[in-house]
Amino acid sequence: TAEDSDTHYDLGIAYKEMGLVDDAVNEFETALRGTNRKKEIDSLAMIAHCRLSQGRPRDAIEPLRRALRSDFLTKESAKAIHYELGVAHQDLGEREEALWCFQKVARLDPGYRDTASHVAALGGGPGHSPRGRCGGGGRRSCRGACRARPGPWCSSGLGEWPRLAPRAL
Repeated sequence: TAEDSDTHYDLGIAYKEMGLVDDAVNEFETALRGTNRKKEIDSLAMIAHCRLSQGRPRDAIEPLRRALRSDFLTKESAKAIHYELGVAHQDLGEREEALWCFQKVARLDPGYRDTASHVAALGGGPGHSPRGRCGGGGRRSCRGACRARPGPWCSSGLGEWPRLAPRAL
């Protein structure tokens, strides 16, 4: 039930705060299997956050990709998800992919968290999109492109794919 999803999510938060990260991930995964789909983004983001806190950025990427494909993605949650993707790619040494994610966030909200310092640390520039993103670039709406050809880098809720031209922050 929806209450079960909420309960498992809340238990996951409690476990995470106690440092029981693997138990927290199990609870977030259980919450995902529940009926409250509105907890989907939060649960996936928390799974990724747990994996990042364990020094496992590669394992954080798939839940973040999944969150970007969710029907419940909002502009605000997409911004947070792209930021976390940038962190994961930066932790993996994938400079161009990290930069692309951070630049995407910076275009929406230049003051979001410490995005500008990440962009500066990565040397600026546009970066390039992670492999496998949906759509063909240009001025197509991502939501439309994802329905036609789903891919792991959908930014539904953010509108058009960005032009990858250098921009000053």
